[in-house]
Amino acid sequence: MSAPEVRVSREWLALREPADAAARAGDLAETLARRPGSDRRWVIHDLGGGTGSMGRWLAPRLPGRQHWVVHDRDADLLALAAADDGPGPASDGAPVTVEARQSDITRLSVDDLAGASLITASALLDMLTGDELGSLVAVCAGAGCPVLVTLSVVGHVTLNPADPLDARVAAAFNDHQRRATERGRLLGPDAVEFGVEELGRLGLDVLVRESPWRLGASEADLAAQWFAGWVGAACEQRPELAADAEAEGYTRRRLEQARDGQLSVTVEHADLLDRIHSVRRRDRVSRARHVVDAIVAARVRGARGSLDPVVDRVRGIQPGHSQLVLHGSSGESGSAAVRLRVVVRDDLAGVVRGGGADRSPPGRPRLSISLPHDPRHRTLSEALL
Repeated sequence: MSAPEVRVSREWLALREPADAAARAGDLAETLARRPGSDRRWVIHDLGGGTGSMGRWLAPRLPGRQHWVVHDRDADLLALAAADDGPGPASDGAPVTVEARQSDITRLSVDDLAGASLITASALLDMLTGDELGSLVAVCAGAGCPVLVTLSVVGHVTLNPADPLDARVAAAFNDHQRRATERGRLLGPDAVEFGVEELGRLGLDVLVRESPWRLGASEADLAAQWFAGWVGAACEQRPELAADAEAEGYTRRRLEQARDGQLSVTVEHADLLDRIHSVRRRDRVSRARHVVDAIVAARVRGARGSLDPVVDRVRGIQPGHSQLVLHGSSGESGSAAVRLRVVVRDDLAGVVRGGGADRSPPGRPRLSISLPHDPRHRTLSEALL
């Protein structure tokens, strides 16, 4: 199941862009700029890129010719990204071009990112479920290039002056971020920890940096709009807040403070950069790419879903059979080259029912999924065994 379209206004994106630019961890961009060969041509895929603000921030910090591919579901936002004269030039004056590509990032395959030298995203991870992020991490790792993800919320907000109701509203907002949806439970402020864990399982080094919004009197309009959305989400999660006279007074008072520039707000975020250093890690990513290619070819996404067995390791393929066999973790260490969580999409539910999804005896959970015959299954087997 794909993610429902969340419409974000161009006005909101424009309002927050300066704060985003000030918050992002500049040293991660410097790390990318120092990579060997960074002065050559870049092909940068920006996931959920909207109007292209990430490119406007990052492109002038990187040397060399750059071609940005901005992925988003919103055609109106993409039109703005494509209509822009470009975010460049690059730090050395090289030209920067932009291509808009309407796509659902939760359905991307390795082929969609073919040729990428960098993958970026901003303010995205917390809106995904664990299944969606697990799948996206596997696909990005399969591309074999660095991944820079900025401005993921971590669940900590500080308002000054403080108010006794701040903590109550913050807790309700965080619950809203983690709410259950038809796609599954959203990760919200747990997304950074989850993403780092998933990248680490594929043998990737991850740098994590703080990237807080710090909003003061000069960002009064942004602080007021952010606060209205923050309280609104909290009340949606806990309707009793909306009916509470004390909470109503709190909202009115805080909005007045924000609009008058008398409220300072710190919203904590984190930025992530995964790097591929050693030949050994590159080899592991190459094997991961074979795994993802085979699974995506069969239209099975790397994730864990509503099929009850928890699948933590791909242990092998039955050669000569049209069946992918996944075994749960055992006490053995290092027995699998990579670990993936796998779920079958709704449009394959009939295939699963027809081929059978079952559990073996306790202690050795197994999920068997019938797949079409595909010569790439042998590649997957060789990659793992």
